[in-house]
Amino acid sequence: MQKSAPQELVHTAQDAIILCLLTAAAVDGAPQNAEITLIEAIANTTPALAANSSDDYARMMEIGLALIGGPEGLESMFSLTTRRLNAKERETCFAIVVEFIARNGKIAPEEMRFLDLLSDHFSLDKLTRAAIEKSARIRLDPLTEA
Repeated sequence: MQKSAPQELVHTAQDAIILCLLTAAAVDGAPQNAEITLIEAIANTTPALAANSSDDYARMMEIGLALIGGPEGLESMFSLTTRRLNAKERETCFAIVVEFIARNGKIAPEEMRFLDLLSDHFSLDKLTRAAIEKSARIRLDPLTEA
């Protein structure tokens, strides 16, 4: 059986987004079950990810774990996803990753660094990035009295 070329591992924009989510879960240590469950929940409730099946997600999770565990894992992920996503899809992906990190609880420094790197690789301008981050904060604010 012939081995797939790396760029053939990420077939769709949805694959690329799942790979980014999985990488976000792994930047501060091995992904925990709660993080994988949250990725699945986001995948099942986000219109941008609706085209994939649970088999597609399982395949991408397996590929993603192997890829990010490799010697050039982070750079490989950035390269694959940047090539696969157009400008609009990159913004969508960044927004989904920001929401995942925000929903995952306290934001670790490694996660902030990952968002910086992702934004740079996706060539997002500062205003777009700020708007996406502000939107996530507004959506996830519990509206409790201070």
